[in-house]
Amino acid sequence: MLAVATVQIKGNGIEAVLEAASFRQLLRAALAVFDDPDMVLSACRETSHQVNFEVAILRLDTSSGALASATAGSGRVEVISCAGEDRRLSAGDIVWIAVGDVPPPRSADIPIEGLGQVVDDEIARAGGGCAAALLFRSQGHPARTATYVVPNDLQAIPRLLGQVAAFFSQHAMAAEDVEGIDVVIDEILTNTIGYAFSDGKAHEVYVNLTAEAGELVIEVRDDGVPFDPLGVPPPDLSDDIDLRQIGGLGVHFIRTVMDEVDYRRATGWNVLTLHKHLTQGMGSEESES
Repeated sequence: MLAVATVQIKGNGIEAVLEAASFRQLLRAALAVFDDPDMVLSACRETSHQVNFEVAILRLDTSSGALASATAGSGRVEVISCAGEDRRLSAGDIVWIAVGDVPPPRSADIPIEGLGQVVDDEIARAGGGCAAALLFRSQGHPARTATYVVPNDLQAIPRLLGQVAAFFSQHAMAAEDVEGIDVVIDEILTNTIGYAFSDGKAHEVYVNLTAEAGELVIEVRDDGVPFDPLGVPPPDLSDDIDLRQIGGLGVHFIRTVMDEVDYRRATGWNVLTLHKHLTQGMGSEESES
């Protein structure tokens, strides 16, 4: 996914500069949390209701060419070619993201100087404003690696699991290969968020997925208190279920679903790495051949 935004904040002096810097960070945070640009814009309005801003936001799936956008004030997102009714870009399409009085270019022809020159010319012609241009060359293959940032809030887990499921689907992983992995990730994140952070402050957990040839690698990092889950003794499955150690059951399930599980403590971070062999391969690799 690629997110592009142009923003114009009206004001003067140091106060406007501080508002712009704050809004920039707010926008980046909202784009990391919400998939829908309209929800990003709503979050910015709610948090910065006293800031006089105009904005144009674009979110593009670089694999499929699907785009979504939201605008406020004079913001505009326009496609300088035929995007089609399904809102998917085709090779050669140019997307114009602007605020202020900057009009889109009069022609889809790109000068030898590149799109940057087109943007500069239109801003100069308008006498100010803010604009960006994006050339969509072609649909690409889904990225082999994806990193997701999860706040230490249990309510953030379902969204992350949805993103993981989308990653599996993009790489056409067989259902039998990834069965139970969502429960594994849920178990790890639930325990991490519940027990790793004792200072009461906001933290982030990083979940990295890598689709390699015949293997899925999942890495979970957190900066919480040191804890090696592999040191938890295996549960005695002969005991009554009410007497079994909950933590041990979770680790046992993780070991059962995954083929390899490793832990290390590195520069203040807990790093849990999980490997899963993909017996069915990946459909995207087959289509490439």
